[in-house]
Amino acid sequence: MRGVWVHGVLLLLVLVMAFPIFTRQRTRPTDIQGTLIWDRDTTELVSIAYRSADREIEITRRTQDGESFLWGWEVTSQPGAPPSDTLRFPVGVLGSELVKVFAKFRVLRDFGRVEPERQAAFGLVEPSAAITLGFADGTRVIAVGDSIYGGSDRYGSDLSTGSVFVLPARLVGPLQTGSGALRERQVHYFQASDVAYVRIQALGMEREMERAGGEPGAPEVWVSPDDRQRPDQTFANFMERVGQLAISGFATQVGPESLERIMRIEYSGEDAEPLGFVELFRHVESGVYFLSSERTRVAATAVKLLAERVEQELPQIF
Repeated sequence: MRGVWVHGVLLLLVLVMAFPIFTRQRTRPTDIQGTLIWDRDTTELVSIAYRSADREIEITRRTQDGESFLWGWEVTSQPGAPPSDTLRFPVGVLGSELVKVFAKFRVLRDFGRVEPERQAAFGLVEPSAAITLGFADGTRVIAVGDSIYGGSDRYGSDLSTGSVFVLPARLVGPLQTGSGALRERQVHYFQASDVAYVRIQALGMEREMERAGGEPGAPEVWVSPDDRQRPDQTFANFMERVGQLAISGFATQVGPESLERIMRIEYSGEDAEPLGFVELFRHVESGVYFLSSERTRVAATAVKLLAERVEQELPQIF
């Protein structure tokens, strides 16, 4: 009996010790607490560039049709091999959070100004990477050094001041990973419950449908404007498939002339206000599926199985 009690106490201690690690891993970059190095408005940070031996990443702020958004590009290389083609992609949630974090920059520990001859101890004499922050009134360059002993956080240095500090791993990590972490992953940002009307164009035909009201969490009900008393379950099933469309990545270069459009859906809210759209394409030669939406801005590769299901059910809704 005593042995069981001892094992129970040890298990409780392990869980208590593991809890901070678990919560820290779940924390997003914008949750970082620590010493504030500078505090700038997010709109003043116009670019973030990361350069290491095998990767170049840059996030820039762009404007199109009066809307500001973040755009990224990436070039990777292997030792002895030429650089890969430039991959361009819209920046997603994680990349947007990094912009906020670097504008209001906090570090886990600030050592203050360290003389150059002492920076070798931090791996900052020949840093493994550099982060260049482009502000509206100038740039700040952060050298990225060694990992701290026993952890994944990194030593860093502000080259303009000589200050050395500890950079959170979850701040540097996404830049090291590159487009796989920074790219847009969501097809839409609006909720399904925000949609009141859709217009679908496919197979040389067009159809408009309305989403009928229902209890939160209940299956969606779709009706024709010409017969609002008769729910169309086939169309509801189809829209469920459309809602499952997912982005698997972004191709290096896809010419519009090489894509065959399968369908286009336009979404509107209660006041007929446009919410967004989604278009599904198939590459003429390879058969690879692509999609575009108000979030992607360019064609993104789609998860094949999900795209195939949507295409297969299209004839049933007309």
